[in-house]
This record gives sequence, structure tokens and C-alpha cells, in this order.
Amino acid sequence: MRPELPVELSLVALPGLLKMIVVFTSVLYALAVNLLFGGLVMVVVSSFRGFSEPQHRQFAGRVGRLLPVLAVIAIVLGLASHYVLSLPYSELFFHPMANSGSAGFLHFLVGALGLAGLGGAWLARSRRAKTPESAAWAERYSRLWFHAAIGCELLIGCWYLFSLPREVRGMFLGDSRLGAVLIIAAIVLAIAGIILARRSLALATIAIIISLALMVIMRQMIGLYYPGNMGKMRMERDLGTSPYGSVEVLSQEVSCVGS
Repeated sequence: MRPELPVELSLVALPGLLKMIVVFTSVLYALAVNLLFGGLVMVVVSSFRGFSEPQHRQFAGRVGRLLPVLAVIAIVLGLASHYVLSLPYSELFFHPMANSGSAGFLHFLVGALGLAGLGGAWLARSRRAKTPESAAWAERYSRLWFHAAIGCELLIGCWYLFSLPREVRGMFLGDSRLGAVLIIAAIVLAIAGIILARRSLALATIAIIISLALMVIMRQMIGLYYPGNMGKMRMERDLGTSPYGSVEVLSQEVSCVGS
């Protein structure tokens, strides 16, 4: 009989309320980190263009003033998540760039630019009453970042998916019903966000945040396989000495994530 998986290796072992807190704090942390990285890139690009275009210089200044605040929020949320998952659950802590490789890093970075574009559009709207012309330009500029980045993210996401090991990729291509539902829903919501942004920024934001939440869950599922989480079992599987059987079994275990 195959021994039970250690509780540290699966979100299945978490109590229901703690599981919800883990996902919630991870989504908030991912949102803050994405806005921080994406905003930083937007500030750098706009600053260079600001040498010849005053609108870009003003935009870079407004966004740049928010980056220290985002950095503090990201640090606090990161510490809070680590506290929630202290000791036996610390390996399940979500980090947007963990175990990603080049494809995963690009997927994160481009997604961060999309979220930053969305945040920039909201920032511009908040200044409509004070500087209507400047705010209208900033919103159009931010929407351009959003549409371009999310569109590229969908393409890079395909590269990222097929760069994963077969056992992990299979979780999202039919081996796990939950995995398949998650990836389809995340893609549909991302596309919906692009379409909805033309009519309603609020609906687009809701769609993108839900898509981000689904990606957080999928990243946690992927993270179970890699060093620091599943590295030891992966090595034992490759050597043929694992007491837990093949990694394919893990797709069945992680299919309970979020349930």
C-alpha cells in the first residue's frame, strides 16, 4: 500500500479556513508585487520618453510616487503570508517568480505590466476633476500598456505551459479536472478583461483580478513539484526509489487544491 503523502506537500492538508486565508493573502501579495514591478518598468520607460515629451514625464512622476507605498504593502503582505504559513506550511508560500524559468519569468513580467497599466488607468481617472486633459491622455496611455501586455501574456502563457515537465503540464491538460477548469477559466477571464476594458474599466479589473487569483492557485499546484516542495520526491521518482509512487499520482492529490 502506498504511504500517505506528507501533510507539508499538499494544500489538501490545510484546514478550510486556513486554505482560504492562504489563497487570499497570496492573491493580495501577487497583486502588490505585480503592480510594483509593472509600475517600475512603466516609470523607467516613461522617464526616458519624458526627456522630449512632458506628458510622459508627468506620468512617470505620479506613478513613481506610488512605488514606495506599493513596496511597503508588498513587504507587509509577504510577511503576513509567511506568518500564516509558518513552520510546516512555509513551503506553500506563493512567490510570483518561484520555480518559473525564463518562460515563467516573462509570463510574470508581462502580466505585471498589464496590471500596472490597469492601475495607471485608475490613477488617471482619479485625477479627472483636477486635470481632465492630462488624465484622459494618461488613461489612454495606461490602457495601451494593459491591452498590449495582457495580449502578449496569453501567448507567453502557452510557451510557459508547454515548457513545464510532462507530469506538471498534464495537470492542466486533462489529467486533473480542476487544473483544466482553472486554466480555461483564467484564459477566458483574461480575454474578457481585454474586451471589457473598452467599455467598463471596473468589469475588466474584476475579470483580471479573478484570473490572477486562479493563476495563484495554479502556481501553487506547479510549485508542489519543484525543489523546496516536491524536489525530494521528484529525485526519488527519477531514481526509482520513491515510496509514494510516480509523480502522476500528485496530479490527483493537487486536484483537491481550492476545494
